[in-house]
Amino acid sequence: MSGIYLPPNEDPQVIAEKADIVVDRDELERGRTIPELAKQMGATKFIHYSFPRHMSIPLISQRRDRFKEECERLGMEFIEVSSPDPTGPDGIPGTQKFILEDVPLQVQTHGKDIAVFGTNLAMQEPMIRAALEAGCIFPEPCSPGPTMGYPGALGIDVKGMSGDMQAIMDAIEEEIIARGGAGRFATWPVALNMAIIQSLAELAFQAVEGKVDLGDVDALKAAMEKEAGSEMMVRRLIDGTNYYVAIAGSYIFGAEN
Repeated sequence: MSGIYLPPNEDPQVIAEKADIVVDRDELERGRTIPELAKQMGATKFIHYSFPRHMSIPLISQRRDRFKEECERLGMEFIEVSSPDPTGPDGIPGTQKFILEDVPLQVQTHGKDIAVFGTNLAMQEPMIRAALEAGCIFPEPCSPGPTMGYPGALGIDVKGMSGDMQAIMDAIEEEIIARGGAGRFATWPVALNMAIIQSLAELAFQAVEGKVDLGDVDALKAAMEKEAGSEMMVRRLIDGTNYYVAIAGSYIFGAEN
């Protein structure tokens, strides 16, 4: 085997030709599902925070383009905001300070029915905190899942919940409701990267033993759903390759799901 990759930042076509199997989030499909979720949660405008280095990554820039198309289709205004790069002179603190200060300004300008989304991991905790305080909508972290952004933003100690995604989701929901954010915050109930790592490790052993074909999308889907404990949508991104993408359903805290 030449390699198993997850989630790569390289051009999909390039990496697909080198790897035995690749699994990533379905960023292109998220370009549709996130605006739809934001609309469902009451958003009239969608604010996209990023910076040039991130927008040079093909799937992220393509997802941004899909965001714009979907927002237009849904009758939502799409607004781009350029934030400091966390690898720049001011580092992560500079990026987080910008997010904490800018989200309330956007709410002052556009009202509370705006959805905010950031492409970088360092943005998530301050964005959740700022959105909760300002009263706007946070449909999904850049890497959605119970442990991304929410525990840190809400001051939740997850040490005693290691590996128990439902316990973490319950703790998040309790805090969101208590702070008046019910129906305005969401994420996936699945730790996708954990599910990918665990399912690919098992599939790799089975492939070496000749028990499974890495080109079998149904086998991959079954393995991922077993590890995630939740239904997943898995598809082949590039025909003729074993480059797969996956997506899970969203959970809105404090709402009927």
